[in-house]
This record gives sequence, structure tokens and C-alpha cells, in this order.
Amino acid sequence: MKNTSRILSAFLSLLLIVGCLPLSAGAEETNIPSGKCGENVTWRIQDDTLFISGTGAMEDYYPTEEKYPAYLSPLYNYSKIVVEDGVTSVGAYAFMDIYALLGGVGDNKLFDDDEPTDDILSGPNIESISLPKSVTKVGDKAFFMLLSLKEIIVDNDNPNFAAKDCVLYDKDIKTLYKYPSAKEDTSFETPQTVETIESYAFFGYQNLASITLTAVNRIESGAIMPVMNNSANVYVKNRECKLCEAAIITTGKICGYKASTAESYAKGLGLKFRDIEEYPATPTTGKCGEKATFEVRDNTLYIRGTGAVDGYDIYDCDCEDYAPPVCPYFDAELMYNHIVVEEGITSIGSFAFYNKNASGPHYEIKTLSLPKSLKTLDELALGHLNDMESITVASDSPYFAVQNHALYSKKIDTLYLYLNTEETTFKVPATVKTIVSGAISSEEGLQKIYIQSDSITILDNGITMDMDGVVYLPRKVHLSEYAMDCGTIYGYCGTDAQYYADDNCIEFVSRGHVYSKYTPDSKTKATLTKNGKAYKTCAYCGAKDRSKYVTLNKIGKITLSTTKYTYNGKVKTPTVTVKDSKGKTLKKNTDYTVKYANGRKKVGKYSVKITFRGNYSGSKTLYFTINPKGTKLKSVTAQKKGFKAKWSAQKSQTSGYQIQYSTSKKFKSAKTVTISGNKNTSKTAKKLKAGKKYYVRVRTYKTVGKTKFYSSWSGYKSAKTKK
Repeated sequence: MKNTSRILSAFLSLLLIVGCLPLSAGAEETNIPSGKCGENVTWRIQDDTLFISGTGAMEDYYPTEEKYPAYLSPLYNYSKIVVEDGVTSVGAYAFMDIYALLGGVGDNKLFDDDEPTDDILSGPNIESISLPKSVTKVGDKAFFMLLSLKEIIVDNDNPNFAAKDCVLYDKDIKTLYKYPSAKEDTSFETPQTVETIESYAFFGYQNLASITLTAVNRIESGAIMPVMNNSANVYVKNRECKLCEAAIITTGKICGYKASTAESYAKGLGLKFRDIEEYPATPTTGKCGEKATFEVRDNTLYIRGTGAVDGYDIYDCDCEDYAPPVCPYFDAELMYNHIVVEEGITSIGSFAFYNKNASGPHYEIKTLSLPKSLKTLDELALGHLNDMESITVASDSPYFAVQNHALYSKKIDTLYLYLNTEETTFKVPATVKTIVSGAISSEEGLQKIYIQSDSITILDNGITMDMDGVVYLPRKVHLSEYAMDCGTIYGYCGTDAQYYADDNCIEFVSRGHVYSKYTPDSKTKATLTKNGKAYKTCAYCGAKDRSKYVTLNKIGKITLSTTKYTYNGKVKTPTVTVKDSKGKTLKKNTDYTVKYANGRKKVGKYSVKITFRGNYSGSKTLYFTINPKGTKLKSVTAQKKGFKAKWSAQKSQTSGYQIQYSTSKKFKSAKTVTISGNKNTSKTAKKLKAGKKYYVRVRTYKTVGKTKFYSSWSGYKSAKTKK
């Protein structure tokens, strides 16, 4: 099956190209799609039929080799295939329905938005295939995945193949090649002559409840396998029948004799097995309660007797000491569309009529009749029966009533079941206080549900709709953990309606708000240059009442606690203070955030970015510096018309020194000399005025990039130059 999936995936990608191929010249003139599908074989589509014509063999199509039939393009839609006389073989994969495997293309569009729409992307919907007398071979998987196929017709004069009751066999009726997937029969028994069931013969069967293999001695791989939630029982009557790998896959039972190959096969795969001799047939009558019985007759399930109908656990249980009771009238072979609960029955247990095959064909209930004596319905007793055509209750019932296609308690305060109709809107009566599990289930059609009461409780799975469904809820609402599945909930802020929507990723639209705070819009926040406005805001959904607002003062002064540091080997982090234009101090991480530049340890210039948030917007960047550590002036010694200055070495984060000297203590008109290299610790000044007193000081510097950063000046010393 994994290999098949890869083939089909590749096949799908190629069909787009094929579907867009131009038609032949003749086809363009007559508007009839056509082309070649063999050396001497052609195809054409007229009305709702694909015709295969010519002589000799059709081409084999293997998607893994990028060979594919053009007539399977999604642009074509036909329901019949007629292979005309002269064609000798049907090619491998020739009519395989790739779209059926994908469950219909649906949202998986193969085209851009301006190309053909989804409603044509289902591909050919093949219901009938006709083979002529000339066909001698049908290739591998030629009819694979034709889930709409209802009949196969073979010319009576064909010497190799035969069709019996629309099923394809070899001429001697010894090999069964293909059972039409959509054939409407609910049971099938192979003729006594059939010895072999070919691969994929029953692949995709949809309506069969039982398959009986009378004298079959070999079942090929994948021969009996549904693609839907079918639960057909398969009866293997040949004790020594050879079952190849994955020969039978079913959610029903494999029925055979004890110690037979069928039993070994079933147990090896963990499938359900039933001994034919012990259970030769499904009973049509039996017990379903201490004093309640059932009978299936004339397409109807009758429940009669007195007291309670048993409840059943539809879920699997792995507990070793617990075996859930099995509902006797759920057997797949019991086909009925109507249920009549007769007078005397007082209660119906959990899951008693639960439609466990809601998406399949084996348990499609159309009508349900309930008696006057019925008092209680347990959890999901009528689960997934929403698509029934009608439900009736005895007119004088003191416990239940039917009103507008829905089942209620007599007082119309509990909704048990809503029957889907063509109506798109359902208004739950104002008297209803409880919606039980499974009461409303509509995957299409029903679009809006109005709860008209002022208070409601909705139990698990009480409302199930598609993604477009909308539910209007009152202010007082109690929702169980899995109460609803829908597209949108209209409810009141701060109630279970909003919490449930948030927890389950359902869109929530408010019908009423709880205003308790003021917040601005993105465009009305206060900035560095203008005031803003904050509107009264719902605490739950954020809706704003624009008639009520307060003014937000613009941002005023922004300062750093320090803008200059002296290097000491530690990270520097100045604090930020922000005030609005009225002097109110704003709160960090509420009104603004601060981001410091990396490093902030070595000498240099660093940024501090303030980004405003909440009621404020905008940003501003401030800067601070880390300057090098200074040095100590050790001595200044007078010399002839000069002096010599000495200072302590400062090697950490220092590129060099500057000496400054002047005849003024205030260093007016001072001269500055730069000395590069932090190892130089002295400097001699010459050609100065003799007998003049000079004041001297020193500082360090550090070059970062193209910028010099300076320490503070040392204290000064003086010396009088010699003559």
C-alpha cells in the first residue's frame, strides 16, 4: 500500500499537465476531446461516455514511469466507458480513479484561482464499463479505485471474460477479477466455481455487509479491502483456503471454521474471528434488556417488552477485567432503516441507538417511533441520528414531545435531538435550558443556531457544525469541556462563551462588553511630539467605546543617571528615567523598554535605546561614554628654558598621554602635547621663556576607531624655568 500511495502521488502531479494538453486538430473542429492510447488505439469523449476504439492493445500506464492516460484529466467528466470491438487488451492503470483515492480533490486545488474551479476537479465519475468480445487481457490495476463503479458488462461472445450480475470473472467463472465498488447489494456469495479472488477485486466496496466465499481456495493480496468505515463480515468456507498477505482487511468479522487458515489469518492480524459452526447466522431476534427484546423484520428494528433497554459501550476497552457489552442488533448483517420502540419500554440506555457508522451505509436510520411509556433517554442514546427523516412520539406521552423536527422533553426545557432539514437557521425555543450530548449535529446545511433562552447548559458534543457554523449564546451559559464544535461563537465577554472559544481556537464575536480600562489605538498613542487618547476598553475582547476617552500626555524628559564613566573593568549600566510632559514618571517594562548596547566595559561610546509601548509609541536613543582611567603626575623639574615632567604609567585601556602646560593656574592659553604609547612616562619641554613659572598637568587617552576618549586631568605641579 505504501508503494501504491507513492504511485498515486506522482500520478496526481502529472494529471494537471495532461488535462491542459491541446486537443487534436479534428477534436478542435468537433469539440470532442480525443487522442491516442495505443499504437492503433484511440480515445474520444462524447456526452457522458469515454470510447476506446481501434485494433490491438491499449498502452500500459505506469505512473512511476511518468506514463499516464490523458483522458483522466480533471477537465473531463464522464460516467461510462465503452471499449469497442477490435481492442484486445485494457492497459495497466488504464481507468484508475486517482481522485477517488484522495477522497475527492476538495480543497486540494490543482489550478490557480483563475483556472477551473473545484466543482470540476472530481475527475471522471465512472459508473459503468463495457468490454467487447475482442478483449483478451485486462492489465494490472486497470479498474483500481473506481469507487463509483456499479456495473461491468462483457460481450457474451468474449472467449476470455464473463460478467455475471455485473461482476467481472474469467470465462469459466473460476477467477473473480472485479466486484464493482458501488454495487448496491448488501451481501454477496461467490459462485461454487470460483477458486481465486484476484488482488483488489473487492477494493473499495461500499454497500456490502457480508461476503461469502463458498469454494475459494486462494485470495490474493489486497483482494478484500474497504476504503470507508465498512464493517462487512467475510465468510471463508474452504478450510484450506490460501490467504496471501493483506488478503482481507475488515473492521467486521472473518468467519470460518476452527483451526482453519481463516482463523490463523485473523488471529495473526488481530482481526475479529467467528466460528461458522458456533454462529452460523446473525440472529434477527434476541434480548436487549432484562425484560426487553428486539426483532428485525421488514427493514425495521422493533424493541418490545417492559422496562429498560440496555446501554452499550461503543468504545474499545483494554481493561483485562472488563468486557463492554455488545449491542446485538448492531451486527453489520442486520440491515434496517426504521426503529419502532413499542409500548412498555421505559428507558433507553446509553448509545442504544447510537449511529456508530454515521459516515457509512450499514446503519442509516430514517425513522424512529417512541412510545408513551418511555421516561428517560440516557447519554447519546440517539447519538448521530440527526439525519433521520422523522421522529415520532406518542401524542399522549407525559415525558417527550416532537416540535418542528426536534425531540424535546414534554416541557420543552431539554433538547434531545434536532433533525437536519433544508433550513439553514435553527432557533432553539426560549424554554430550553439544556442541550444534551449529540442533540445537534450538522456538517452541512445548518449555518446558524440561536439560543433564545436567557440561560443554557450544553453538554459534551451538544452542538457540532462545520467551520462556517455560527452559534449565538446568551449571557448565562455553562459549556461542558467538549460542548461545541463550530466556526464562530457570538456571546458575551467574560462568560463561558468567550473562555470556551479561546480555549478551543473558535472565533469569538462579542454581543456585549465589560468596560474596565482605558487603552489607545495604535494611531492614538502618545508620542515624543504629541498627546494621545486612550478609550474605554472591554477587559475581555478589547472593544473600545470611542465616546469615552482620557488624554495621554506626550513623552517629556528622558535622562540617564550618568553619561560619563571612568574605566574600571566592570560593565556600566546607567538607569533610565522617563517623564511625561506633566512630570509624571513612566514605568519601565509597562510604558517603555530599555535595550543597552553590548559590551559596556571597555573605553568607548555606548547606546541606550528606549522603546515605548502600552499607551506610548516611538523610540529614542541616548548615549554614554566610558573614559580611560587617569594617571598621577609625579614631578616637574626645572631646566634651562624648560622643564621635565614625569608621571605614573597607566597601561589598562590607554593608548597614550597628553601633557598640558601654561603660565596660568587656570591653564589659559595652554599648550597641549600628545604622547603616543602607554609606556612613555616622561616629557621634556624646551624653548620656553627663562625664569618663568609654568603649571603642568597630564591625562591619558584611548583611541577607539577614529575617536579619542580622554581621562580627567591630573592635579598640577609647577616649576620655574632656568636662565
